[in-house]
Amino acid sequence: MKDYDRSLVVSCQKSSMASEAYRALRTNLLFYRTKIKEQPLTIVVTSANPGEGKSVTAANTAYVLAQSKHRTLLVDGDLRKPKIHEIFGMDCRKGLESILDGSMSFEECVRHTALPELDILGSEPGHKDSTELLYSKRLYDFISNARAKYDIIIFDSPPMGILTDSTLIATHSDGVLWVVSEGEVTGKELRRIRKHLDNMGISLIGVVYNKARISMSSYGSYVYRDRGSQNSCTERKTEKYPNKRLSLVLSKLFRKK
Repeated sequence: MKDYDRSLVVSCQKSSMASEAYRALRTNLLFYRTKIKEQPLTIVVTSANPGEGKSVTAANTAYVLAQSKHRTLLVDGDLRKPKIHEIFGMDCRKGLESILDGSMSFEECVRHTALPELDILGSEPGHKDSTELLYSKRLYDFISNARAKYDIIIFDSPPMGILTDSTLIATHSDGVLWVVSEGEVTGKELRRIRKHLDNMGISLIGVVYNKARISMSSYGSYVYRDRGSQNSCTERKTEKYPNKRLSLVLSKLFRKK
């Protein structure tokens, strides 16, 4: 196993603002868990577009939850472009796709980490038939079996604005944790995906407001800065929201109805 990627800030930069933000996010997620009577919690982390920081968010969130002695399973549900193994310095090998196609068992695929309460289920890249795999009953069976072993299951899923894969996973979950990156998403995209979640009956657990331009005085618990690599193959015209304007759009979209 290689060293953790520097984007796993809760391990590499424990006293940073970003790490404190993830610990605050942990508090909110554990409070949410009390609302479902401490039952196992299954969360799908997604975004509207590539490069908004969903994989980094999923990895750091899983890590801090495991630090609080909650048995946590981090699943790379992005079967086309998995990234979790890179963040944790692991070699790419068989994972979720092998469980879904029936070729391997969970015990053969799961990876243990130096943190006793954190296990990882990766995925091999390049699965063009990922949608068909996620449609199978084996996904439901896998999640049901995982809930019997873990307190919290976190899926890193593909961008919801591009592929249907994340929707297929989210229908079997307790809800979505949505990563919204400042300057990389439009109000139209936000409204479209929120409507899609409502139509599918998928709960929105919370929003991580990422890459915000902030100062120490304006630091908030759901904000962190990630200067990691971006997907250079994706070019998208977006409305450049100042903090206040995007915050207003988010507050209207995600308030309780």
